[in-house]
Amino acid sequence: MRIAIVGTSNSLRKDGYTFYLDADPRVESLSNFSIGASTGLHSIRSTKNIDFTQFDYCLIDFSVNEEVVRKNNALNLEFSKAIFENLIVRCLTGGCMPVLTLLPRMTETHQSKMRSFYLKISADWGIPYFDGYELIDYMKSVSDISGFGFFLDVAHIRPWVCLVFARSMLDGLESLPEKRLVARDVAAPSFACIGVADRLAGTEGLEITERGSARASGRFVRSTEPATIPLHEIDGEDVIGVCVNLSETNCILALSGETETALDLRNNYFENPLYRLVISALPLMKAVTLLEGRLQIRSLDTDGAASLTSVSGMSAELGHASRPAKGQIEIADLFVRERGEVHSPNAPADGLNRPLLLSSSHAGIELAAGVYRSLFSKEHDDAEGTAGRARAREKRRQKMRAAARA
Repeated sequence: MRIAIVGTSNSLRKDGYTFYLDADPRVESLSNFSIGASTGLHSIRSTKNIDFTQFDYCLIDFSVNEEVVRKNNALNLEFSKAIFENLIVRCLTGGCMPVLTLLPRMTETHQSKMRSFYLKISADWGIPYFDGYELIDYMKSVSDISGFGFFLDVAHIRPWVCLVFARSMLDGLESLPEKRLVARDVAAPSFACIGVADRLAGTEGLEITERGSARASGRFVRSTEPATIPLHEIDGEDVIGVCVNLSETNCILALSGETETALDLRNNYFENPLYRLVISALPLMKAVTLLEGRLQIRSLDTDGAASLTSVSGMSAELGHASRPAKGQIEIADLFVRERGEVHSPNAPADGLNRPLLLSSSHAGIELAAGVYRSLFSKEHDDAEGTAGRARAREKRRQKMRAAARA
C-alpha cells in the first residue's frame, strides 16, 4: 500500500499511529503532509503540490482539533465541509481513495459533534472510514481500561493504542475491493493558498523572512508592532483563513475587504524558547469578501482592537493566551475560496462507505488490551490521570505567570 497522511498533531507524533503504519510490511510507502495546531484548512496549503497518482489511500484526520475550535465558537462548518470535499475530489482525480480517519478524544463517543459531522459527509460521498471512537468503545467493552489507560491527555492516544489503531486500520484497508473507483464526474468547491509576500503592495516597515523546518516552511511578512498590510491582485471570491507563525505572533488580526472580521491570535507559543516555528492554519468564523481583488490586513494591539465588534479566537487547547496583544505578526498565507469548482472523472464505487474496524481484528485488539492490563494496573491508570491533571494545572499556572509578566 502507498499511503498519504493529511492530519494534525496526532499524525505527527514519533510514537503515534503513523509510526506503526510506516513500520508495517504491508505499507510500501508512507508520506506525511500533516501540520499540528491547525484545522483541516491546512490541507489547502500542505497538499497543493501533491501528486495523488502516487498513492493508493489518503488518510484524512481533522476532527480532533476542529472539535475544540467548534466548542470555542470559532469554526465555520460550511467551510469545513467544503474543504474536506475539496480534498476528497482531488484525491479521486489521482485515483487515490480518501479515507476518513477519526482520532478519538477523551470524551464519550456521542459527545463528539465533529465525529458525527464527518461521518455524515463520508456517507454522502461513499468513502470508507476508520472510527477511533469505535475502537476505544470496543476496548472498553472487553477490559476494565478507561481514561488515561488509553490517553496521554485529552487529545492524544497512548503509543500502545496507536499500534492497535494502525494494525486494525491496515486490516480494514486490505478488506476493500480492488475495484474502488468508477467513472462518474464529481465536483467540490475550489480553494487556493495565496502567499502574502507575493501580493504585498510595497509597505515600509515590513520585513519578509523565510522560515522552515523538516515539516514545513514559508515566506512570512513580519511586523514587530501594529501595522497595516495592503494586498493587491488576489484572485478569488473571499478569504476564509490565514497561515501564521504563532511563535512570532501576538495580535488581534483584522481583515477588511467589502466585509470585515477579526481573529484573536494571542497564544502561548509566542516568545516561548521551546517553539521556534509553529506554522498554524487558522479559520475565520466569517469569510471576508474581497474588494476588487484587494484586502487590508491590520495587526492590532489590545488598545487598537477595542473598537472591533466581531472577533473570533483560538481555543485554549490550541494555545490561546489571555495576555495583552502587542500587535506583532508573522503571516505567510491567505486561504481563499475561488470561483468555480474542482472536478474529478472518478467517484467511489458502491459499497465503500464502510467501517474499517473489522470483527476479524477483535482477537488482536483483545490480546493487546490484555497485555496492557497485565503490565499496568488500574491504579497505574488512575495515577497517570492524577499526573496528567497536575501537568494541566501547572500549565495553567505558567500561563497565568506569563500573562502577569506581560
